[in-house]
Amino acid sequence: KKAIEDKDIEKRTYWINRSSAIFAELINSLNYDNGGQIAHYLNGLYVYQLKLLSEANIYNDTTKLDEVMNVARELLSAWKEETENAVD
Repeated sequence: KKAIEDKDIEKRTYWINRSSAIFAELINSLNYDNGGQIAHYLNGLYVYQLKLLSEANIYNDTTKLDEVMNVARELLSAWKEETENAVD
């Protein structure tokens, strides 16, 4: 986001590509056999995040990055909660 605000094309591209790689890896890690509907839902969510990242890169749109960051925070929070519950 800072790279967009600073008009730093190289850093913008680098960080958006890194973020896109994370969502691509999340898509690749989905287990449709055991995950069923949840895996399909997550696939759609992740693909949408990739679309937003691409649009943010093309249009220098920080609002699209804000949406991706909010989703990423929620996913991280849910993952942390699940892993804490698994330990208990």
